[in-house]
Amino acid sequence: MTDLNDHKITQANALVYGASCMTLREKRLFYLAVCKVVIHDNKFLTYSVPVGQLKYYLGLKGNSIRVELKHICESLLTRVVSIETEKGWIAHQYVSHCEYIKAQHSPSGQAVLEIKLHDKVKPFLLQLRNRFQSIKFQYLSKMTSIYAMRIFEILWHKRYENEIPKNEIEIGMDELRKMLKLDKKYINFADFRRKVIDQAQKEIKKNTPIAFTYEDKRRGRKVASITFTVFNNDDYKAVKLPSMTAQMMLELKETDDPIERKKVIVSTINKTVNHDVVYPDKRKDTKTLNEINASTDWAIDQIDKKAKTSNPVKNPAGYIAWAVEHGICKNII
Repeated sequence: MTDLNDHKITQANALVYGASCMTLREKRLFYLAVCKVVIHDNKFLTYSVPVGQLKYYLGLKGNSIRVELKHICESLLTRVVSIETEKGWIAHQYVSHCEYIKAQHSPSGQAVLEIKLHDKVKPFLLQLRNRFQSIKFQYLSKMTSIYAMRIFEILWHKRYENEIPKNEIEIGMDELRKMLKLDKKYINFADFRRKVIDQAQKEIKKNTPIAFTYEDKRRGRKVASITFTVFNNDDYKAVKLPSMTAQMMLELKETDDPIERKKVIVSTINKTVNHDVVYPDKRKDTKTLNEINASTDWAIDQIDKKAKTSNPVKNPAGYIAWAVEHGICKNII
């Protein structure tokens, strides 16, 4: 399984600006499929996404993952995007087919979701020549607001439409509401500002290399448009786990079997551990093998527990070495 954070989502501008409505999980699932698309392909294939990645990126938990995933897919299959064209407009689904395949029936030996994008989406994702942009999946995968996702991709595409990035982007209020498919939601601008724009402003600054300020322009008492001032986010740092640790985290999320989880951690440690620190015949102090094993077992348990939190151990080998060095074990905690 690969970490998808560096994968790019490449879409035509028209698809991004189209009127659409999805939940956060539906949008992430769509992005996971788009990550698999190669823009120079001639046709859509059915893309396969490991359930382990879906659990991680969609935040699926508990024992009903398959049922929960089915609900997400069924809802996504009903979502429609409406796109303005030179001839008029076109409306169609994003996805035409989803199929869950159990591990014992999958060639890879792990449960997967097969997903086929709708054929009508093809011109907006394949063989693109102009009027398109690419966004790293990591910019979007940590956002918790669907409106933040949508406003980010809209601003990103509009900013880079031409060779010279635009700093000021004015979008009509009616146009923006249409793109976000708000219909009669947040009619009051104070609510729209608080629930949509301000939330997007916080999440975009936290998770992406751009940030924005904004100013509303009124026609009488009604807000006619919003001018976004977009600039590089100097505070943004792409915090990323080492590839081996990121792989370990994904594998840990795939199983609840304690023995299998321990094997995953030990495998990572064995590949990166400093043998001079851990093994007793290399050490200059007098720790016994039993003491070293006790500290190692404690460290492995802690790595496993922390893997389920927002603060995982980024250097498993260093962590176990620290525990051994200081003689930390269950008996003294």
